[in-house]
Amino acid sequence: MGFVNPFRHRAIFDVLTMLKTAEEHNLEDIIKRSLEPTVYVQAHVSFDEKELAKAKMFQWCGPKKIWWKALKENDYREEKPDYAFRSSIMQEKPE
Repeated sequence: MGFVNPFRHRAIFDVLTMLKTAEEHNLEDIIKRSLEPTVYVQAHVSFDEKELAKAKMFQWCGPKKIWWKALKENDYREEKPDYAFRSSIMQEKPE
């Protein structure tokens, strides 16, 4: 967004950051995006391909031994063609 918040996770600065971000976008667009469903996506990669998943910001879930990430459903549709691996939507968030 073109600015640095040097005091992350302090209530007043988090609110100021939110307001700064909100002034850069249309409020109706912000509300619409907040209502989009969030999906949990699994990257189907082998051990040798794990860097491909990491490059797309997937995170490792050790207990389930999967690479996954949460994102808005529309974002998934847009970025899925850029994946160099197979992916699928999971039914629930991995714990």
